[in-house]
Amino acid sequence: MLQSFLNFLFNTQGFMPHGFCFQWQPVILWVTVVSDLLIFLAYLSIPIALGYFVYQRKDLENKWLFILFSAFIFSCGATHFFAVVNVWIPLYALSSIIKLVTALVSIVTAIFLWPLIPVVLKIPSPHQLQRANQELQDLNTNLDKQIQKRTQELEKNQMYLQHMVSVTPSVIYILKPAGNTSSPFKVIFISDKITELTGFTPDDWYQNNTLWIDQIHPDDVDKVLKNMSTLIAQGHLVHEYQFRIKNGAYCWIRDELIIVYDKNHQVKEAFGSWTDISGYKQTEADLRIAATTFESMQAVLITDAQGKILRANQAFTKMSGYSLADVLGKNPHILQSTHHDESFYKDLWEQISKEGFYEGEFWNRKQSGEIYPVMQSITAVKNNIGETTHHVSVSSNISEQKAKEMEIKELAYYDALTQLPNRRLLTDRIEQELKVAHRNSLFGAVIFLDLDDFKVLNDSIGHHIGDELLCLVADRIKLHLRAEDMPARLGGDEFVILLHASHKQAGQASDEAMIVAHKILRELNVPYILNNTSMNFSSSMGISIYPDGELSALDVMRQADTAMYRSKHEGKNLISFFDVAMQQKADHRIQIESQLRIAMAENQLELVFQPQFANNGTYISAEALLRWNHPQQGMILPEAFIPIAEQSNLITLIDTWVLEKICQHLKEWQEAGLCFGHIAINISSKKIKQQSFVDEVKKILQGVGVSPQSLMLEVTENIFIDKIEIIIDKFKYLNDLGIHFSLDDFGTGYSSLAYLKDIPFQQLKIDRQFIRDILLDTNDEAIVETIIAMANKLDMQVIAEGVETVEQFSKLKLKGCEFYQGYYFSSPLVNAEFVNLIS
Repeated sequence: MLQSFLNFLFNTQGFMPHGFCFQWQPVILWVTVVSDLLIFLAYLSIPIALGYFVYQRKDLENKWLFILFSAFIFSCGATHFFAVVNVWIPLYALSSIIKLVTALVSIVTAIFLWPLIPVVLKIPSPHQLQRANQELQDLNTNLDKQIQKRTQELEKNQMYLQHMVSVTPSVIYILKPAGNTSSPFKVIFISDKITELTGFTPDDWYQNNTLWIDQIHPDDVDKVLKNMSTLIAQGHLVHEYQFRIKNGAYCWIRDELIIVYDKNHQVKEAFGSWTDISGYKQTEADLRIAATTFESMQAVLITDAQGKILRANQAFTKMSGYSLADVLGKNPHILQSTHHDESFYKDLWEQISKEGFYEGEFWNRKQSGEIYPVMQSITAVKNNIGETTHHVSVSSNISEQKAKEMEIKELAYYDALTQLPNRRLLTDRIEQELKVAHRNSLFGAVIFLDLDDFKVLNDSIGHHIGDELLCLVADRIKLHLRAEDMPARLGGDEFVILLHASHKQAGQASDEAMIVAHKILRELNVPYILNNTSMNFSSSMGISIYPDGELSALDVMRQADTAMYRSKHEGKNLISFFDVAMQQKADHRIQIESQLRIAMAENQLELVFQPQFANNGTYISAEALLRWNHPQQGMILPEAFIPIAEQSNLITLIDTWVLEKICQHLKEWQEAGLCFGHIAINISSKKIKQQSFVDEVKKILQGVGVSPQSLMLEVTENIFIDKIEIIIDKFKYLNDLGIHFSLDDFGTGYSSLAYLKDIPFQQLKIDRQFIRDILLDTNDEAIVETIIAMANKLDMQVIAEGVETVEQFSKLKLKGCEFYQGYYFSSPLVNAEFVNLIS
C-alpha cells in the first residue's frame, strides 16, 4: 500500500515534463525556471526572518500566529519550487498534494488573519507615537509648572501661617517627649507671643526643659502632671491652671494640646496653644455674684432691645408658671392681661424711652391663665454711646396686698349677698364705658332686669329663701356674659347688666343686647329648686343703648329702668327697648324668628333654580335659591329672613334642610337622565364651622346616593375671619371627595388674597354690586376686569351674577368673562320650569 502511494507520488511514466513545451523557445524556459527559483528563495527567507524575530522577542504574545504565517509562506514557496522540478521531472501527484496543503494553510491563515486586522489597526503609527511623545513632553512641562506654582503657594501659605502665629492672641508651641516624669516634654518651637504673655523669651524655653513645671502654681502641679498622663493616653487635652510669669504674678492659662503618634503608637510630637484667661476668670467671679443676686426672691426678666426674652430667674418661673424654655425668645407680651389698654403700654414705653426707668403696678397673666398683680420696675440698659441694649424687669407678687385691698373694696363696691358689683361700682364702670365709647365711636347696651312677683315670694316663704333665689339668679345671669361685660345688683330684686361697647353701629349693639337678654330670660325661666320645691319665676327686662348724646351713667340706667317697666306693664316676662324704633325692630325680629320656626316645621320653605350660562348662551349649571312661601305674606326673599336666621342659629337647620332637599332633586334628575351640570347652594359660615359639618355632608350624599361632583358649595369671604386652618382642612377634604367650591360676593367681605392660594376654589362670583354700575362707574369696571384677570391666572372659573341687561353682558364679555347668571338670561325657576329647561 505504501509502495502504491509512493508510486502515485513519484511515478513519471505517461507524463511529459513541462520543459518539452518550452524546447522550441529556451529563453522562456529559463526565465520561468529562474523566476520560480527566486520566488522560492524569497518565500524561504521570510519564515527564517520571522523565526529570528520571534526568537529575539521573548515577550511576544501569539507566537503561533507567526508560525502559522511562516508555514503559509513556506508552502507558497514550495509550490514554486515544484513548478521548477516538474519542468524536467513530472511529479504531478506530489506537486498537487503540495498545492493542496498550501491551499489549506492559506485558508487557515486567512481565517485567523481577518479578525486580527482591527487589532493591528489600533497599533499606533510612527506619526501617532511621535505625537504621543510630544504630548508626554508637554505634560511633563505642565507638571513642572504646576510643581513650581504649588511650591510658590506652599511658600505663601507658610508665610501666612507665620503671620497668623504672630498675630494670634494665643501662644502656639510644639513639644517633643523629654523622657522625664517630672517634666515629660521639652519645647522645640514656641511663638514669640510667649514673651508678651509671660516675660520669658523663646530661648528661655528652649534652654530650660523644666521652666514650665517650675512656674506652675503649687496648688496645680499635681493636677497638671496627672493631666499629662491623660494627654499621652487619650491624645488630646484641655486644662486650666495658674502660671507664674516673670514678674512673679500669677495668670490663668487655658492650655489645649493634641498628640501625634508614630506607627508604633508612641508619642512623636505634641501641638498646643496657650491662652491667657485671667479676664474670663474675673468675669466668672463677677457672674457668680450676679447670679446669686439674679436668683433672689424677686422675679427678674432680661430682654434684648427688641423685647426678646433672654434670661429669667427661678422666682419668675415660680411666680408666672412659665418654665424657662417657655419664655426664652418670646416677648413679655405673653404676660399681658386685659387689665391694661394700649394707651397704658404706650405711656409706659414713652417714659422708659425718655427716663430709662418705669415703676408701677401691673396685672400679669400666668401660664394657667390666672391674672395676678405685681409691683414691677423696668430699667433700660444702655451701652457707652447711649443705645439701649437690654431691658431688666424686677417684679414682686402683691397678690396678698391686693387681696386685702379687695376686701376693703368689696365692702364698698360689691353686693354682700351675691358678690356682684353694686350700684356704686356699676355707675363708675358705665361712666368709663361711656368715655371709651365716645372716643372710639362704639356702641354698647345696658339691660335692667327685675324679677316678677319677687315680693310675693319673700312675704310667703321667707326672706332667706328669697336671698337664695337672688344668688341663683346672679349665677344664671353670669353664665351668658363675656369677661368684659359686668352684671350688678342694685338692691332687692333689681339687676343691671352692662354690655361692653364693641360695635360700630347702634343696630348691632341692639341686636346683641336682644340676643343676650333672650338667653338670660330663658335661663331665668328654668325652674328653681327652693326649699326642696320646684318653683318658676319670670323677669322683665329693659334695654338702653349707649352712648346717646351726652347722657350720664345714671341717665342710661334710668332709660333701661323705664323700658323695664314698659315690659312689666305689657304683661311681664318680656324685653323692651327704650328707643321705639329699636323696639319695633326687636319685635319684628322676634316675630320673624318665631314664624320661621313654624315655616320649617310646616314645610313652607322652597327652592328655586336660577340657570347659569356661557357667553354663547349655552346652559352650564344653576344656583339653588331659597324662598319662604308665607301663607299670609306670599313669597318672601331670603334677604328678609336669612340675617335673622343667622343671629338665632336657625341658619344651621336651614342649611341642613337645603342640602338634603337639593340632593333629593339631584337624585331625581339623575335617574331621569337629565344633564344639569352642577347645582350650587349657599352654605353659612356657622354651618361650616360646626364640628360635624363634613360628616353630615358625606352622610347626606351617601344616604341619597348622589355624586359629589354634581354639587357646588358657595361661601362668602366673611367665613375666613377666624378658624381659617380648620376651614381649609374641611374644604380640602370635601374637595377631594369631588365637591366643588365657589367664592360668592368676591371683593365685598373679608378681602384677603391669601386664602385664594390655600383653599381649593374652582369658581369666583363677581358680586352684583360691581355689575350694576359697570357701565357708569369706571372703578366698578376696573374691579371687574381685575377679578377676571386674577381668576384666569389662578385657573378659576369666574361667573358674573346679577346680569340684567344686554349692555352689561356685552361689557362683561368684552372683559373676558365667560359665564353669567342674572335676569337677562333667566329668572329663578321653580322645579318644573327648571326641569323643562334642562330637558
